[in-house]
Amino acid sequence: MIRNIILLVFILILTACGANTKYELMATAKLHAEYSVNDNYQSVYKRILEKITECSGVEFVRWNIYTELAEAEIYMLGAYSSGYLFLAEIKKGEGDISDLRVYSKFSTSRPME
Repeated sequence: MIRNIILLVFILILTACGANTKYELMATAKLHAEYSVNDNYQSVYKRILEKITECSGVEFVRWNIYTELAEAEIYMLGAYSSGYLFLAEIKKGEGDISDLRVYSKFSTSRPME
């Protein structure tokens, strides 16, 4: 799962236009995937953020963690402020389960348009 997200991030770095807002990205995403992860939401957030910044640097990546809401988000902007290309939302689920939603302007399962 993490490898697929990293592959997607590399593709996004090389692309141009993104959505104007993260809500527009969520509504128009070509890839929308949901996962349940057997780990604390903060650990999932940290792992994804570390891998994305390790592979792509921090200049296009933004992140927020809301501990009082038990939520976190990581999003990637396109080069030259071209908009939102990728969004990962992590929320605390039941027990030590985390709910992960991923939205992308592009899908790795078919050629880019």
